Amino acid sequence: MRVSVTEMAVWQECPLKWWYKYHERARSEIPEQTGPMLSGAAIHAGLETALLGDKSSEAAWLGAQHFFGDNEEGLAKFGPGVKRALMAAPKWLWEVKVPQVELKLEETWGRDKHVVVGKPDLWWVDGTGAHIVEFKSTSDEPSRKLMDYQPLGNPQPLRYAVLVEKYLKGTMPMYVRHLIFSTQGKMFEGAEAPVSRKVLEREETEMREILGKMMGPPIWHRSWQCGRCAYREVDEVRVTGGDWESMLTKEGE
Repeated sequence: MRVSVTEMAVWQECPLKWWYKYHERARSEIPEQTGPMLSGAAIHAGLETALLGDKSSEAAWLGAQHFFGDNEEGLAKFGPGVKRALMAAPKWLWEVKVPQVELKLEETWGRDKHVVVGKPDLWWVDGTGAHIVEFKSTSDEPSRKLMDYQPLGNPQPLRYAVLVEKYLKGTMPMYVRHLIFSTQGKMFEGAEAPVSRKVLEREETEMREILGKMMGPPIWHRSWQCGRCAYREVDEVRVTGGDWESMLTKEGE
């Protein structure tokens, strides 16, 4: 079985949501391409294009325009905000010597050879250690998102750090941080946080524990968050004994 770092985060949020989304591959009842999501995807695409190419905000904006493709309405509506966000990128970002962008990292664990997969937004190695950066986007004031992305309180970049260290096959100083891009034209650079050996070991242990639980039987539970879940309707039919399986629309269909 292959499990991504993102899947683990969804499972921790709600095992039932993970089961619908990843086990059943059910299509969400909520449209995926909302305005903020479309802008965020364009910002990520632009950053990836620039980091692998011309390394400039201008190149990032060209990459974002290419992402919109034939969606002229989306470009006209959300493009200005995306451009503002990309033009605010810090200069040091374009000076990274050998950037690893969305590089797939895989680690095989356990007797059953389960594969854990992760694709950090950006990481690189220099004389001071390995540096991992996660890109986030918002339409709000970026500093308001700071508490959501405290490096050592948010497990996702720490789990990427575990995979990066395994990939490098050796111990070295590890650092994580967030860059929060706002379509208002502002950005917030989170402080780069060192990741200790103790934290890496704790995170790997937790990842293995989560993986073991994900391999077990489905965890059927409900909470106040269920009313906002993308799979609310199909789950209500399941709970009331209806033919919920006939309602599933698989991704790609």
